[in-house]
Amino acid sequence: MNKVLILSCNTGQGHNSTANALKEVLDAKGINCNIDDALRFISEAVSNFIAEWHVKLYRKMPKAFDAGYRFTENHTDALFDEKSLLYKLFTSGSEKLNDYCRAGEYDAVICTHSFSAMMLTDVIKKYSLDVLTAFVATDYSVAPGLEQSDMDVYFIPDESLKEDFTDVVGNKNVVIASGIPVRQSFIKAIDRAEAKKALGICANNKHIIMMCGSMGCGPMKAVAGELAKILASDCELTVICGTNQKMQHQIEEICDGHGNIHVKGYVDDVSLMMDSADLYITKPGGISVTEAAVKGLPMVLIDAVAGCETYNLSFFVERGMAVTGDTPAVLASLCSWLLDNDDKLKEMSANLSLLKYADAAQFIVEYLQKKNES
Repeated sequence: MNKVLILSCNTGQGHNSTANALKEVLDAKGINCNIDDALRFISEAVSNFIAEWHVKLYRKMPKAFDAGYRFTENHTDALFDEKSLLYKLFTSGSEKLNDYCRAGEYDAVICTHSFSAMMLTDVIKKYSLDVLTAFVATDYSVAPGLEQSDMDVYFIPDESLKEDFTDVVGNKNVVIASGIPVRQSFIKAIDRAEAKKALGICANNKHIIMMCGSMGCGPMKAVAGELAKILASDCELTVICGTNQKMQHQIEEICDGHGNIHVKGYVDDVSLMMDSADLYITKPGGISVTEAAVKGLPMVLIDAVAGCETYNLSFFVERGMAVTGDTPAVLASLCSWLLDNDDKLKEMSANLSLLKYADAAQFIVEYLQKKNES
């Protein structure tokens, strides 16, 4: 395997994060790899439109986002049938994608979104493109549209989900439990005390980090306000607002005067933050929860956006790896209770270790190398 194309989609950073995690491993092995946005083969305008509205709905209209996701789930056969308008839209770039793959002389194409898998499948049907194909799931559920794909192999988050994926793709032999790829920086860890020292956190204090994706969505402001009321003096909270500057300023105002609460914008070294933390408050995005799982970091999950994240939340809560609450006050109380309960934190961390998918990117690349050679 000498050259690999990863087809992502600019609908949230999770798909791109997964693509970058795979590229890290491919680059380290000396395998030429390019990442591209599948939607741009339809047109740049379509790609920009879908990406822009995804961000707007996700951040500002989560109920509308969830309703749209549920509608898509319940009408997936009609929406993605080969005669449907959506299918025709997504496959309208097949000729361009085929030309791109042939010109690039790729040995393998990896898709990190069901839409890109659908598009690649259409290319193979229409133009007999001869490449090794793979789909890598980025959430703990089957994404709508995946039933219109036909990949050589499907990499899924956990063995317990194999039946769900097999029901959709029809062949259990091509469904492989690998875990979700995360960047290599998350695979490595440093001692918690050392990480706290690097961040200026008192070694004897418990440390909570709160982050809801790169866009800083959900009720972070309300949760921070509730925590400010009850946070013990020997506990510290770091709130990471990502690119949401408006939210950052609002939380800074709410927490003004609380020396044990630190409010930050975009942070480069999230891995170091996690290494320093005793507890993580986050929305259940597929990548966010997987990064924490690799670190063995117990979570309090905020059901901020729903959609596919509802399945991620259920997956971790049902297995005793995370807890959740319905209101900001309940979420804050859960944090306080957990920080006083070391045994519960250790139990949650032990449950996270049962996933056993520490380096999914490495596993996936090595699997595809062997398959390409056979």
